[in-house]
Amino acid sequence: MLAGLIEEIAAHPELNGACKEIVINTLNEPGSALVESWKINPEQAMISKNELYTHQISDATFRRLIDYLETDKYMAERIHEATDFNMSSPAVRTIMGALYASGVATEAEYNSLLRLGEIRLSRAEELFGREITVEDFE
Repeated sequence: MLAGLIEEIAAHPELNGACKEIVINTLNEPGSALVESWKINPEQAMISKNELYTHQISDATFRRLIDYLETDKYMAERIHEATDFNMSSPAVRTIMGALYASGVATEAEYNSLLRLGEIRLSRAEELFGREITVEDFE
């Protein structure tokens, strides 16, 4: 059995006597970690360009983005062609980092945008560094 699993089950009265599937689902539930920790979402985290422009960045940042894209045609082409952005994509996250580094986005906006492509860790990931499986009970 996975070291520490028995202790974790014992610490949660609702898991005592529960079947393996309930324990697995409970401990693997995203956001169940006791300390708020995040990881890049393994699933696509899509946001429309309209949502990004109208609700995720300020008007001032939008104006700085337009000015910046006048000087970087390659970036402008990539952004203008897109209708949606996968915020968990390494390429999109790199673009966001470049825009922050160049002063287009504020630190708060940059962090908020990155968070759109992340999910909270599960209790299992917090304790064991991965999700648990049926094999962990053997």
